[in-house]
Amino acid sequence: MSDELNTKVAELRTKLDSLQDLVAMDDVTRQLGDLATTIAGLPAKVKQLRDKGYLYANFLEQKTATLDEQWSAVRGTVSQSIQEELQRAQDQIEEIDDLWEKLDAALAQGGQPAPTRTGAGSLGTKMQTAIQSAQKAGAGAKMAGAVKPSGAGGSLSQMAQPPKPAGGALVKGVMSGAVTGAKPDALISQLDGAMSRLSSEVDGAKRRIEGMYGEIPNNVSQTVSQIDLIETYLERAGEASFPLLAGEAIYMVVEAEWKKGKDKDDNPDGLLYITNQRVVMEQKEKVGKKLGMFGGKAVQGLVWESPVGAITDVTFEKKGMFGGIDLITLKFGSGGPFGETTLEVKDGLHAKWFAGKLKQAASGEIDAERVGEHKTLTMEAVADAPTMCPSCGATFTEPIVRGMTQISCTYCGTVVRLG
Repeated sequence: MSDELNTKVAELRTKLDSLQDLVAMDDVTRQLGDLATTIAGLPAKVKQLRDKGYLYANFLEQKTATLDEQWSAVRGTVSQSIQEELQRAQDQIEEIDDLWEKLDAALAQGGQPAPTRTGAGSLGTKMQTAIQSAQKAGAGAKMAGAVKPSGAGGSLSQMAQPPKPAGGALVKGVMSGAVTGAKPDALISQLDGAMSRLSSEVDGAKRRIEGMYGEIPNNVSQTVSQIDLIETYLERAGEASFPLLAGEAIYMVVEAEWKKGKDKDDNPDGLLYITNQRVVMEQKEKVGKKLGMFGGKAVQGLVWESPVGAITDVTFEKKGMFGGIDLITLKFGSGGPFGETTLEVKDGLHAKWFAGKLKQAASGEIDAERVGEHKTLTMEAVADAPTMCPSCGATFTEPIVRGMTQISCTYCGTVVRLG
């Protein structure tokens, strides 16, 4: 085989290998199976969150149910379409397999070795595997019935017959007259054109199939991310250095740095807890590390807290190169630990989004996200709070805000529990 012919055959072989991967539609059938598995597991994941005590994001139940309904309507159709698209390309697949046999035979006539092919060595075999994978991935959905015959390919039972041999077809080719006069260069040209046409056909089929999913993959991915984030909140809350109060429920727990002073060493790193009753800053870091990297002592403890209702305003800003530092400033009214303070929120959160969440917590809007009864014990306690001290009879002067669990008499110091 001349160097030029050898190069052409090698390039053709590489192109065939890529085409076999394309025809197998592994990515399409894998997505079909992965989506089915993920969607089926979402309700159990949401239940785990509820079992662990997370009472918010009540949209998750409805969202997972809706995704399941949408998937049930689409899954069988997608599986069916994969099979039909491959059936539609069967004539081209058979043509390419046949041309490869002729090329094997033509090279053998000239005393040249047949070009080695990887994998199953046949596009027809790859197509069968892809159809079986699509059928398996679509199992459990309402199928539209058996795939209809397409072109000269006939039915699936006919297609399931063993594929034609990939090489060694010299005798068969000579007997049929297919090889007589056939030159390798001409066959290579025909193969190259046929494989390009099939590649374009399968690419178009994949786009059509992926278009059938609509927004389901994006919404599934978003739901998984939301569940994972809540699991992170609960894991962090489980390691907190302080106990939750009666009736207190975790809403968010995010990484934050309290901007206590100008010197970075004075600014505690840790976690900011947001609940239906409080906002709590907990230091959780290693201090005294050498060169900022080695050794150090683990420190964990509550550094400040405030009733969530004492927050009167939340502002935000982005600083640093490319706006990579997200800062929020909390302003407090009566019952707050100070007039205002600033924190850097991390976890990849955007300051604007997080400020909005804090405002919702401060105003009590997060109760609309609660599972079950939205009216919390704390809200009832605020509404039913006494106006006079039971000991000295003085009127309470301290305003009562959401999240407060007790109130003290300014005159005699009596402490009254709320709720």
